[in-house]
Amino acid sequence: MTVTGQNIHELFSDKFIDFLVEKGVVYIWSFHYIPVGRNPNVNLMITPEQRLWLVERVRELIHTRSLSPEQAIGKPAHRDYPLLKGKEFLTEALFNGVAGQAYSSSGGDYKGNLAEILELPLQNDRERTIFIASLNATLRYLTHKYGYGLVVNPVKISTATDLQKEGVRLGCPREGSASDVALHRLIDKYNLDKAKIISNTLRLSPAKQVLSLLQEELDAAMLPEHYASMAESWGYRMLLSGSEIWPDMQGSVVVVKTELIVDNPSMVRDLVRVSKAATNWVNEHPYEAATIMLHYLEITNEDLSPRNSSVLEKLKLSPQTLQNSLKNLEYRVEIDMAEVQEAIDYLESLGYIPESFSAEKILDLTFLEE
Repeated sequence: MTVTGQNIHELFSDKFIDFLVEKGVVYIWSFHYIPVGRNPNVNLMITPEQRLWLVERVRELIHTRSLSPEQAIGKPAHRDYPLLKGKEFLTEALFNGVAGQAYSSSGGDYKGNLAEILELPLQNDRERTIFIASLNATLRYLTHKYGYGLVVNPVKISTATDLQKEGVRLGCPREGSASDVALHRLIDKYNLDKAKIISNTLRLSPAKQVLSLLQEELDAAMLPEHYASMAESWGYRMLLSGSEIWPDMQGSVVVVKTELIVDNPSMVRDLVRVSKAATNWVNEHPYEAATIMLHYLEITNEDLSPRNSSVLEKLKLSPQTLQNSLKNLEYRVEIDMAEVQEAIDYLESLGYIPESFSAEKILDLTFLEE
């Protein structure tokens, strides 16, 4: 939606946000009006004061609400669900368009910002529900290391050198992806024939790779977690984990615009605090974390071609599979400048970036040190 000086307060009002949520909206992309063309209307531009208001307003947009049974589970044929009987409620939190849920014994709405949620004493079911739902909504900002693995058909492949054999079918995401970089690292580490490996490689998305493994159309796959653990649950072998391929390989990190750091450092500070709290909570409660993430990591029809949608039931995730996946990751809040620099230099050596640069240009660790 396009934000102008005339509609900014209406578009970000509680009433309009609630309306969007009721319509099923889970992500909002807003564009600030920019006057272009021959006769632009500069009066529609948002003012500096309105920009500051919008930044602060976004901080307030953690909004939790109790979903109706139909919103939560649709209209099932069976009527014996606790949600339908009023014995439990599904609470949903929205933060920057990201949704997270948690079950509770009571319903209710809540509006607040990250700092306020962190201050909740967690002394009753409602407060714990708000915290867990909000935590779920911010899980995608977690920092982790590793998270990739080479899974193989143990009947055909027993060592990394077997990947060079003629006729071996290896799956990997597109060039430049993290999985692809890990594959190149594996080739270098074990002194493999790059030309043979690449000629055996089929470029497929992670979802299509696990489908191909399930249908025995691949012999090996370089996969990110949780897909690698999913393949393991079917009898494939994790031949090499991310920590073995690239020790101390940096994974996902929190990324924010420089403008946000300059204009609203308190919001960035709150985001870092929530990420730290979420990271610690995941490490302390792996089963609960796996259960929360289960809903968001399912493979859907959108990930597969129509002809393959019939196998979706076989691709169902279990909490145990996600727990195993979490064991292959190292969730942490520390960032190693030297490791990031090594990754940048390696990307240059592969030709994926035109030239190397200092990691200090893209890393700001001051918020972590507070």
